[in-house]
Amino acid sequence: YEAHTYQIGINYYLKKNHKNITTLGYIHSALPPLPTEYFYRKGSPDKLLTHGAGQKKILVDLLKWQKKKVININTLRYKNNLKKLDRNCIYLPYFIENERLIIKEFEYLLLNKSLKINPNNLYVKNHPAMSKSKSHINLVNNINKIINEINKLNSITHSRVSNPIVIGATAIVLELLELNYCVYQISPTPIFDTYSPLIWKDINIKKINKHIFVYNLKNKNMFINRNSPDKNLSEIMENFT
Repeated sequence: YEAHTYQIGINYYLKKNHKNITTLGYIHSALPPLPTEYFYRKGSPDKLLTHGAGQKKILVDLLKWQKKKVININTLRYKNNLKKLDRNCIYLPYFIENERLIIKEFEYLLLNKSLKINPNNLYVKNHPAMSKSKSHINLVNNINKIINEINKLNSITHSRVSNPIVIGATAIVLELLELNYCVYQISPTPIFDTYSPLIWKDINIKKINKHIFVYNLKNKNMFINRNSPDKNLSEIMENFT
């Protein structure tokens, strides 16, 4: 469930015309940084599954969901997937906005000595759906160029641990945080893309400048719970029949 208009419309139609049907939604990824589309309204599912107590808290406290309507379960999507996420990686989003600003802020991030970012082992991971996108390929090349130039000039020993850098809006921030990584985010539109302490109270958030933020998770499994007993979707659905 991603609160798309068509999902809201289908749920609304079912509840209006088939009152004996219970609709069930599952947030398979994570709430976006500014999750206004998830506000409870006519057409929202009768029950909503989420795999993190932190997400449930946001839904109940800020988005008007009744506590009994939100069920926190063990993740169905993330089993061993998170282990594949590398900490010395730069993650690109599906949409690229303002490439010039991204390049400028990325260069600032690497050159800021107080942040102690190790550029030596950094590499870029393009969005899997954008492997043929010219704008994405161009951004990859420009980022690699900056990394190579800084590495040539950098006299600091590379004993520091690398930390992931996320560009733009993507739920991968929470996935990386659940691996206990310190995560940097560069955003051309921070009001929509970045995590506000007014909403995300379980994340330590530090603002570097207008477009760069750094995050640490206060407690593990708050947004992606993988510790509860595993159940498949069929077993979970049995509780609602």
